[in-house]
Amino acid sequence: MSLQSILEQIQGSLSSMAPTISIILIILAGITYAFAQMQPAESRGKYTTAAISMLIGGIVIAAIAAAAQGIASTSQTILQ
Repeated sequence: MSLQSILEQIQGSLSSMAPTISIILIILAGITYAFAQMQPAESRGKYTTAAISMLIGGIVIAAIAAAAQGIASTSQTILQ
């Protein structure tokens, strides 16, 4: 199996899974943030931090998925 075919498989997997994971993380971030607002002040910070982390994770995954084609073609060009 060549390196190019391995990179194409990775890119295909990322392209199909990443948008779904990103949307799930963003929705869970919203639910977690709403739940945090109903908690007492002592525990609100933990939940808010978790919600923001999920939101940032969803955005990063979406950005990587959007750039996946460019990353794959650049990698193939460099490795040839």
